[in-house]
Formats: sequence, C-alpha cells, structure tokens
Amino acid sequence: MCTDFYKLLFDISEALVADELAALKFLSLEHIPMGKLEDIQDPKAFFRELQEKGMIKADNLSFLKELLYRINRIDLLETQLDSSRQKMEKELQIPGRAKVSDYRQLLYGIAEDLTPEDVKCVKFLLQKQIPNSKLQDNASMLKVLLEMEKNGLIKEDDVAMLKDILKEFRADIKKKIVTYEEQRKGKLFNLSFKSRATLCVRVCVRVCV
Repeated sequence: MCTDFYKLLFDISEALVADELAALKFLSLEHIPMGKLEDIQDPKAFFRELQEKGMIKADNLSFLKELLYRINRIDLLETQLDSSRQKMEKELQIPGRAKVSDYRQLLYGIAEDLTPEDVKCVKFLLQKQIPNSKLQDNASMLKVLLEMEKNGLIKEDDVAMLKDILKEFRADIKKKIVTYEEQRKGKLFNLSFKSRATLCVRVCVRVCV
C-alpha cells in the first residue's frame, strides 16, 4: 500500500511543471510556512513537506485532490486519483471540506485572470511599496502577491490596496474582490451571532441551575 502511495506521488510530481509547482505552493500557504515553501524547488520535496504536516496520507488524499483541482489539472485527477471536476465541485461544497482558504482562492484566481500587460501595470503601480528588485520583468503575479503579503500590503482581512490597484484597469476583477469582502463580513457576522447565542444559552443554564 505504501509503495503504491509513493508511486502515485512520484507519477504526479513528474507531470507537474515549474509554474504549477509555484501555484501549489501558493495555495498551501495556510498550511506550510512561507520560508519552508521558498526553499522547495521540486514537486517531490513539496509532497514530502505535505506529508510531514499531515496534509496528505495514503488513506487521505483529499487535499492533494483539491490542489490539483484548483490548478485545473483535471487530467491528473481522473487518471491518478479516480476523481473528476464534477466530483470535486460537489465535494468542496460541503462546509469545512475545502482546505484552501477563500482568501488564497481569491488571490490565485486574480493571478490567473490577469494578462501579462495587466501584471506590468500592477508592478508599475507598486514601485513605491515594493523594491524594484522584487518586481523584475520575469516576476509572475503570484510572486508579486507574495511580496505584497510579505510587506503587509494585503492580508486575509484587508485586500483594499489590491482592489484600489485593479480598479484602475480591471474593474471586473475589482468586483470579485468586493464580493469576497462582502462574503467575509457575512461569515464573520454569522460567527459572532452564533458565539453570542451560545454564550446566552450558557448564562441561562447557569442561572436556572
């Protein structure tokens, strides 16, 4: 069984290119520290790190499936993991099943949607906030987003700067950010409401006792 598991990871790693590895690393930032991910240069090392963190196991490949689904490697889902786009869409609708955060999904989606010219515009508008050495011509949008995170320009509860930048030339993507902000506020409100309701129940129980 273990042999089959490692053979599976080997076969998948052989099918991934550098840009896809960068995407997988980016999508895993909530589970593996940035410093560790920056040292990883090949898919096999990435999979080893996921194993050490308990994110993938021989009897639980759900996170691996989600990652491949997120980067649109449906072919690997089908040939290696007995899954499909439809199965994953259904699976990830179950509350708590997705391990890639809404925030990370948003940023990755933005990086995928931007054209090379768009990325140049983003870099130009960030010249004051990020050193030019980090905004070289070959720097991908994912790298730019990572630099924005490192410099505290964006975070899960504050994507205002990214929204302000994109509204200048990609109003359609700005709308996606607004939707994310509204959904996040709604989730936080629901959590706050549930917490208050639970507290009230506990107080009532104590009073009654």
